[in-house]
Parts: sequence; structure tokens; C-alpha cells
Amino acid sequence: KYVQRHKKNGFSKSWGQTQPDGYRYYTLTNKGFSNYTSKIISYDKTIGNHTFKISTNIAKSTTSNITYDKEINTDRVDTSEVFLVDNGHEKLIRAEEIPTDKETDPKIIKLSYSYKYNDNFNINAFLKYKTKYKKFEIVGQKIYSYHNPVRDRYEWRSLDKYELINHDPTVKVDLSLDYRYTLSSEDEIIFKADIKNIFNSKTKVYTNKNKFELGRQFWFEVEYKF
Repeated sequence: KYVQRHKKNGFSKSWGQTQPDGYRYYTLTNKGFSNYTSKIISYDKTIGNHTFKISTNIAKSTTSNITYDKEINTDRVDTSEVFLVDNGHEKLIRAEEIPTDKETDPKIIKLSYSYKYNDNFNINAFLKYKTKYKKFEIVGQKIYSYHNPVRDRYEWRSLDKYELINHDPTVKVDLSLDYRYTLSSEDEIIFKADIKNIFNSKTKVYTNKNKFELGRQFWFEVEYKF
């Protein structure tokens, strides 16, 4: 399966000139664009009561509106410009100039196995493998001194500092059970139990922060059809 999407004339931010107050501001325009391509490859095989499936999704996207998820104190941190550490060199750039072409998206490979014990009881196991990838992330803040020509004085700003971080590959396994209990020809109760991340593997969202993806979860569901 191949998916391709293009968007144009969307909202976008442009960096303006220095104003009389000594600051520069963003201006909204309709010159925004985005492109997205996705290649989905899958294969499944059923042998008796056993079903096996493997699939992968290779996706790539580009956009004029680069955003980064982060928690900041906007009264203290200036987000219009950032410090970028690239190949050991530190430089001051605008936030939208972070070179996303050096980042790599993780490839996702999914394996699933289903066992139909009988017409009422099913067991399903899912394995998701995420390849290693690189991403620019905030690794701290830096105090920056600059000369304001309008006010003719030096001022201080606290700017985010980004660095290209390597993320290791990860593996997660989920388990799902469902049992159908027939009451009549039209009435049926379905009991479901899901265990997400069954081995409670820990995956950091940000390398320098104690933020992780969700660990082991238990979900129980009862559905009545009539």
C-alpha cells in the first residue's frame, strides 16, 4: 500500500525584521506546505487455527512548520532562537532552522500471532520492533548576552539548547485474550483482556528527562451484543 499526500497554501510563520522596540516577531502567512509519503508492506499466513502476520510502515514527511514537543516556562525561555550543537560546534539559529534532514525516522516492524482455540476463545500476541533513530532534542538552556541597538544596552536571554540524540531500538510485546459466551441466537457477551507492554519495557521519550512511554497496562472490557 502506498500513500502520498501534499498540502499547500497552509498557515506558516515567517521571521520578521527588527522592530522599533528592538525585537523581531513572527508573521502568519498562507505559504505553508507539507508532504507525506508512506509505504506499507504486509504478509499474513493461516495454518489451521494459527495465523501469522508481519507488516512494516516506511513513512517520511516534510513541512514548513517545524514544531518540537517540549515543556518550557515562556516567561523565562526565549523560543524564537535556539543554540544548536552539531558535530561538536555550537551556533545560534532560529528555531525553524534546525536541520531536520539530519534526523532519521524510526522504522516500525510489527509481528502478530493469533490462535483460535475454538469458536469462542482466541489468543493474540503482538510484537512491535522500532529501529534506532536520531532526533534533535532539548538538552538544556544557555544564557545568551546580546546588544540591543535600539536600547543601546546589553540584555540577557535564556535560550533552549538542542543536540542530535541517538535513540536505541526498542521491542514491545502485547497480549490479548477474548472469549465469546452465547446466550441465545441473538444475544452474546464478549469478555476481553489486554496486556499492553507485557514485559514492562522502559522507553524514554526524551533522553535527558525522566519521561517514558507508558509501561505495562491492563485493560478489561465486557461487551454485550443483542
